[in-house]
Amino acid sequence: MKSYHSVSFIRRLYQQAKQISQIIAYIWRWDDEERPENAEQKNTANELKVYFTKPTTGNEVGDNLKKLFRASPQCPGKEWDLLKAVFGPNINEQYIFPIFDKFELGEINTKLGYLFHININSFNGVIKDPTLNNPCLLMFEIPYPPRPLIGNTTVTKEDLEDWIANREEDTYFSENPYIPATCS
Repeated sequence: MKSYHSVSFIRRLYQQAKQISQIIAYIWRWDDEERPENAEQKNTANELKVYFTKPTTGNEVGDNLKKLFRASPQCPGKEWDLLKAVFGPNINEQYIFPIFDKFELGEINTKLGYLFHININSFNGVIKDPTLNNPCLLMFEIPYPPRPLIGNTTVTKEDLEDWIANREEDTYFSENPYIPATCS
Protein backbone atom coordinates (compact mmCIF):
# COMPACT_ATOMS: atom_id res chain seq x y z
CA MET A 1 0.00 0.00 0.00
CA LYS A 2 1.36 3.38 -0.97
CA SER A 3 1.95 5.82 1.87
CA TYR A 4 0.60 9.34 1.59
CA HIS A 5 1.52 12.42 3.61
CA SER A 6 -2.18 13.11 4.08
CA VAL A 7 -2.61 9.77 5.88
CA SER A 8 0.09 10.64 8.42
CA PHE A 9 -1.43 14.11 8.87
CA ILE A 10 -4.90 12.65 9.53
CA ARG A 11 -3.51 10.03 11.95
CA ARG A 12 -1.59 12.74 13.79
CA LEU A 13 -4.71 14.89 14.03
CA TYR A 14 -6.76 11.94 15.32
CA GLN A 15 -4.07 11.07 17.86
CA GLN A 16 -3.92 14.66 19.11
CA ALA A 17 -7.71 14.61 19.45
CA LYS A 18 -7.61 11.32 21.33
CA GLN A 19 -5.04 12.56 23.81
CA ILE A 20 -7.00 15.74 24.53
CA SER A 21 -10.19 13.71 24.93
CA GLN A 22 -8.40 11.40 27.38
CA ILE A 23 -7.17 14.40 29.40
CA ILE A 24 -10.76 15.67 29.64
CA ALA A 25 -11.94 12.18 30.65
CA TYR A 26 -9.28 12.14 33.37
CA ILE A 27 -10.49 15.49 34.71
CA TRP A 28 -14.09 14.28 34.70
CA ARG A 29 -13.20 10.99 36.39
CA TRP A 30 -11.14 12.35 39.25
CA ASP A 31 -12.17 16.00 39.76
CA ASP A 32 -14.78 15.37 42.43
CA GLU A 33 -13.40 12.13 43.85
CA GLU A 34 -13.78 12.13 47.63
CA ARG A 35 -11.85 9.02 48.69
CA PRO A 36 -8.57 9.92 50.43
CA GLU A 37 -6.67 7.20 48.56
CA ASN A 38 -7.41 9.07 45.32
CA ALA A 39 -6.20 12.47 46.53
CA GLU A 40 -3.30 12.51 44.06
CA GLN A 41 -5.56 11.88 41.05
CA LYS A 42 -7.99 14.52 42.29
CA ASN A 43 -5.18 17.05 42.66
CA THR A 44 -3.92 16.28 39.14
CA ALA A 45 -7.45 16.62 37.73
CA ASN A 46 -7.94 19.96 39.48
CA GLU A 47 -4.64 21.27 38.10
CA LEU A 48 -5.45 20.07 34.58
CA LYS A 49 -8.91 21.63 34.73
CA VAL A 50 -7.38 25.11 34.99
CA TYR A 51 -5.84 24.78 31.51
CA PHE A 52 -9.33 24.25 30.04
CA THR A 53 -11.30 26.68 32.23
CA LYS A 54 -8.66 29.42 31.92
CA PRO A 55 -6.97 28.73 28.58
CA THR A 56 -5.75 32.33 28.32
CA THR A 57 -3.87 33.97 31.18
CA GLY A 58 -1.73 36.51 29.34
CA ASN A 59 -1.93 38.56 26.17
CA GLU A 60 -1.84 35.62 23.74
CA VAL A 61 -5.08 33.70 23.17
CA GLY A 62 -4.74 30.16 24.55
CA ASP A 63 -1.30 30.72 26.08
CA ASN A 64 -2.08 28.69 29.20
CA LEU A 65 -3.47 25.77 27.20
CA LYS A 66 -0.42 25.85 24.93
CA LYS A 67 1.81 25.24 27.98
CA LEU A 68 0.10 21.90 28.46
CA PHE A 69 0.16 21.04 24.75
CA ARG A 70 3.91 21.73 24.41
CA ALA A 71 4.89 19.56 27.40
CA SER A 72 7.21 16.65 26.65
CA PRO A 73 9.69 14.31 28.33
CA GLN A 74 12.49 16.39 26.77
CA CYS A 75 11.28 19.42 28.76
CA PRO A 76 10.38 18.10 32.21
CA GLY A 77 8.28 20.33 34.41
CA LYS A 78 4.84 20.76 35.91
CA GLU A 79 2.90 20.25 32.68
CA TRP A 80 4.84 17.12 31.73
CA ASP A 81 4.24 15.69 35.22
CA LEU A 82 0.50 16.27 34.77
CA LEU A 83 0.46 14.51 31.39
CA LYS A 84 2.53 11.65 32.78
CA ALA A 85 -0.08 11.24 35.55
CA VAL A 86 -2.80 10.88 32.89
CA PHE A 87 -0.97 8.65 30.42
CA GLY A 88 1.39 6.77 32.73
CA PRO A 89 5.17 6.51 32.81
CA ASN A 90 5.42 3.91 30.01
CA ILE A 91 3.69 5.82 27.26
CA ASN A 92 3.16 3.84 24.08
CA GLU A 93 5.11 5.04 21.05
CA GLN A 94 1.95 6.09 19.19
CA TYR A 95 1.41 8.88 21.72
CA ILE A 96 2.63 12.28 20.64
CA PHE A 97 4.62 14.53 22.95
CA PRO A 98 4.55 17.39 22.72
CA ILE A 99 0.92 16.99 21.69
CA PHE A 100 1.34 19.92 19.28
CA ASP A 101 4.67 20.89 17.74
CA LYS A 102 6.12 24.39 17.55
CA PHE A 103 4.67 25.01 14.09
CA GLU A 104 1.16 23.95 15.14
CA LEU A 105 1.42 26.14 18.24
CA GLY A 106 2.41 29.14 16.12
CA GLU A 107 5.86 29.42 17.69
CA ILE A 108 7.82 29.18 14.44
CA ASN A 109 5.58 31.61 12.57
CA THR A 110 2.98 33.41 14.69
CA LYS A 111 0.77 33.90 11.66
CA LEU A 112 0.47 30.15 10.95
CA GLY A 113 -0.80 27.28 13.09
CA TYR A 114 -3.81 26.63 15.28
CA LEU A 115 -5.84 29.10 17.28
CA PHE A 116 -7.19 27.09 20.23
CA HIS A 117 -10.71 27.75 21.45
CA ILE A 118 -12.58 26.01 24.28
CA ASN A 119 -16.27 25.39 23.59
CA ILE A 120 -18.25 24.73 26.78
CA ASN A 121 -21.45 24.09 24.83
CA SER A 122 -20.46 21.04 22.79
CA PHE A 123 -19.33 17.43 23.10
CA ASN A 124 -17.70 17.56 19.65
CA GLY A 125 -14.67 19.53 18.63
CA VAL A 126 -14.11 20.92 15.17
CA ILE A 127 -11.41 22.49 13.07
CA LYS A 128 -12.67 25.66 11.44
CA ASP A 129 -11.45 27.72 8.54
CA PRO A 130 -9.43 30.86 9.20
CA THR A 131 -11.39 34.06 9.78
CA LEU A 132 -10.87 37.63 8.59
CA ASN A 133 -9.41 38.46 12.00
CA ASN A 134 -6.98 35.52 11.87
CA PRO A 135 -6.55 34.77 8.15
CA CYS A 136 -3.80 32.15 8.53
CA LEU A 137 -4.78 30.37 11.74
CA LEU A 138 -7.05 27.34 11.74
CA MET A 139 -9.47 27.36 14.67
CA PHE A 140 -9.02 24.18 16.74
CA GLU A 141 -12.18 24.09 18.82
CA ILE A 142 -11.92 21.84 21.87
CA PRO A 143 -15.14 20.70 23.56
CA TYR A 144 -15.18 21.10 27.32
CA PRO A 145 -18.86 20.89 28.31
CA PRO A 146 -20.07 20.39 31.86
CA ARG A 147 -19.59 16.77 32.80
CA PRO A 148 -22.83 14.81 32.61
CA LEU A 149 -24.10 13.20 35.77
CA ILE A 150 -22.10 10.03 36.40
CA GLY A 151 -24.41 7.06 35.91
CA ASN A 152 -25.61 4.36 33.54
CA THR A 153 -27.71 6.79 31.50
CA THR A 154 -24.76 8.93 30.42
CA VAL A 155 -21.21 8.04 31.43
CA THR A 156 -19.90 5.81 34.21
CA LYS A 157 -16.62 5.97 36.09
CA GLU A 158 -15.70 2.75 34.30
CA ASP A 159 -16.40 4.34 30.89
CA LEU A 160 -14.04 7.18 31.77
CA GLU A 161 -11.36 4.85 33.16
CA ASP A 162 -11.56 2.59 30.09
CA TRP A 163 -11.14 5.56 27.75
CA ILE A 164 -8.27 7.03 29.75
CA ALA A 165 -6.50 3.64 29.64
CA ASN A 166 -7.21 3.00 25.94
CA ARG A 167 -3.95 2.49 24.07
CA GLU A 168 -5.38 0.83 20.95
CA GLU A 169 -3.53 2.17 17.95
CA ASP A 170 -6.49 2.70 15.62
CA THR A 171 -9.08 3.73 18.20
CA TYR A 172 -9.28 7.50 18.25
CA PHE A 173 -12.74 8.15 19.66
CA SER A 174 -14.56 6.81 22.71
CA GLU A 175 -17.55 4.58 22.08
CA ASN A 176 -19.45 6.62 24.67
CA PRO A 177 -21.00 9.69 22.99
CA TYR A 178 -20.89 11.65 26.26
CA ILE A 179 -17.10 11.63 26.36
CA PRO A 180 -16.02 14.63 24.26
CA ALA A 181 -14.54 13.89 20.85
CA THR A 182 -12.01 16.61 20.23
CA CYS A 183 -11.97 16.28 16.46
CA SER A 184 -14.99 14.82 14.73
